[in-house]
Formats: sequence, C-alpha cells, structure tokens
Amino acid sequence: MGGTRKKTQTKKRNVKAAHEDVDALVAVRVRAARLRAGLSKARLAERLGVSADQISLYEEGRSEIGAGVLVRLAAALDVNVIDLLPAQDEPRVRDDGGDLPLLVARLSEEGKVLLARVARVFLHEPALRQPRPR
Repeated sequence: MGGTRKKTQTKKRNVKAAHEDVDALVAVRVRAARLRAGLSKARLAERLGVSADQISLYEEGRSEIGAGVLVRLAAALDVNVIDLLPAQDEPRVRDDGGDLPLLVARLSEEGKVLLARVARVFLHEPALRQPRPR
C-alpha cells in the first residue's frame, strides 16, 4: 500500500514539474513576443489594463498566465495564441542551466546577439557572476 502512495506522489510531482516547465516556456515566449513587437512593459500593460509590474511577473514566470490572459496577451502582441505556447518537442526548462547550449543552438543569429548582450549585462552584477578561479 505504501508503494502505491509513493508512486502517486511521484506522479503528482512529475505533473507539477511539467506544468511549471510549460509556464516557464510561456513566460519566455511572452517576453520574446513583446520585444519583437517593440513594446515596453508599460505599453503592453496599458494594452492589457494591468500594471507594468504584472507584466514583469508574467515574463519572469512568477505569476501564472491563465487562458484568458494568454488570449489577451496574444491579441495585444498581435500574435496567435499558439505562438505563445511551447511545441510538444520543445526541451524542458532546467534550473541548473544544463540545457543552455541546446537552447542557444536553436536561436537565430539575432537571438544569439541579444542573448550575448543580456549575458554581458549579467556579468556586471556580482551576485550573478561565478567567482574567478584563484
């Protein structure tokens, strides 16, 4: 009987992790669509009738995006809802960054340039830098 409970708990954890992966990928896609549209967070927030802080929460994956909000986001960004959803074969998000090379390989040249810019900004934040070897 205890084995069945453990299997159920493991399955629930796996389902929760899969949902969190989808949420994280949607958040990344929303941000990318906003940037492609040339919109600031404030402008997108205005179109949605929410605060710029709420847009930040969506893009950082700290606020779940419900179906209704997703439809409104797609309209505000002038994209199809499907464009904000991950493909079934899209790799899962890993918190340890181990999937970074795979993700970078899938970027366009423009995406790689933008990612390099972001990385350079992060390097100016001491909390985000790895300590230098001595």
